[in-house]
Amino acid sequence: MGATATKNQVISYWVKVFVVVYLMFGFGYLQPFGGISEIGMKVLGVFLGLLFGWIFVAIDWVSLLGLFALYFAGYMTINEIFAGSFGNSTTVFIIFLFIFTDIISKSGLTDYLGNWFVSRKMVAGKPWLFTTLYLLGAGITATLTNTIVAMVVFWQIFYAIAKKLGYKPFDRYPTFMVLGITLTSAFGAALLPFKVLPILLMNSYTSLSGETVNYGLYIAFMFTMFILMVIGYTLLGWFVLKLDTDKLKGINPDIVDTSKLVLTKKQKIVSVFLSIFILSLLVPSFFPEIAWLAKINGLGVAGITIFVLLLMMFVKVEGEPLYNFHETASRSIAWGVVFLAGAVVLISGAITNPETGIQPFIVDLLSPILAGHNVYLFTAIFAVIALLLANVANNLAMGIILVPISYPFISDMGISGIPILLLIIFCVNLPVLLPSASVNAAMMFSNEEWVNKKQMYSLLIPTLIYLIIFTIFIGNFLANLMF
Repeated sequence: MGATATKNQVISYWVKVFVVVYLMFGFGYLQPFGGISEIGMKVLGVFLGLLFGWIFVAIDWVSLLGLFALYFAGYMTINEIFAGSFGNSTTVFIIFLFIFTDIISKSGLTDYLGNWFVSRKMVAGKPWLFTTLYLLGAGITATLTNTIVAMVVFWQIFYAIAKKLGYKPFDRYPTFMVLGITLTSAFGAALLPFKVLPILLMNSYTSLSGETVNYGLYIAFMFTMFILMVIGYTLLGWFVLKLDTDKLKGINPDIVDTSKLVLTKKQKIVSVFLSIFILSLLVPSFFPEIAWLAKINGLGVAGITIFVLLLMMFVKVEGEPLYNFHETASRSIAWGVVFLAGAVVLISGAITNPETGIQPFIVDLLSPILAGHNVYLFTAIFAVIALLLANVANNLAMGIILVPISYPFISDMGISGIPILLLIIFCVNLPVLLPSASVNAAMMFSNEEWVNKKQMYSLLIPTLIYLIIFTIFIGNFLANLMF
């Protein structure tokens, strides 16, 4: 049985590889249709091959193959491809961001923040206040460090608390918290505009429209949405699911080891550099008329990240460097995401290039669903589509594809696409319904010690319904109000 399953998996893999290769290199030779040009057919084939490959095969080699496919399609020279992908400031930023976040994670700040949120006196004897604060803490920690690291650390801290209070694996409240921590940790990737997925989608939109997103307003919107979403999730567990939290009334600050609530010298220094990094990205956008701040702003996110890392190289803690660049870079850079970023930059521009004819074709194809609505209804429909797709297929791939698909409609309506862009970012960072949606979701479903799949889905379905309602009414209103 095992050998047969393995053989079938191998066959399935190579069939998928064949589909990717055919789409990238063979689809373009089909008879053009729908007003798409000959070069447009080749670009469309590369685009479809990338999308299929990202969802069903792999991120790394599929992205690289897509770059070469654009060259063989005659769309760009190889020098233009390398300059436009790996030479793009977004791709450079992502490389160095991985290094920066690894330094933060290795410093132990994640554990400190997790224990800090648990130890607040205000949560003593208040189960739902604890729930809200702990889930907020998971998301904030994830955005400052790493979504996977934050999720695992907050799981482990919660498990220890739950056991001390008498909860057992598969009880409904612990399952609710495992889901909530997964959800909020995954959303940590969206809270700040210079995280990987937001920066990819915002730069994709800017390349299409010329519009840029104000970082200060972005953070105000995302944090407001995050806080309201977590409060709503807590209310869902309290009043709709009616979870039993009687045991949680025994929680108090003494449940945490006080030795874990003291910052080490290294953690303090890393916190200072993290603050410098965030302030350098945000403050100049509020005071563009100040010359020296404008100079900092001119560095861009890539330049600021590299400069802060450079400053950190000078620092030593107890005779040791704050971090070793070579060791940190070798373990932290997710090259698959870097290759993906390079491919996204090029394919986003390619499918909206007037020479290809792809953009009018997409408009004609989706007009029956998306055209003819007012801005609020259009935004709501598109946001719900984003939320559903990101919970079924790979959320990163879905976010990347939805921005260029939305732009033709935005352009025809003559409106700013920023509200729709921000809701797409919000929605694709809530991927928990299926293991295929994200690494966070895959790890949650494989957590067999605490997660029973049947019970998890009894909580997931009402959670997804809640998120749809929240997005349509709260998210739609706030996005169009603020932007």
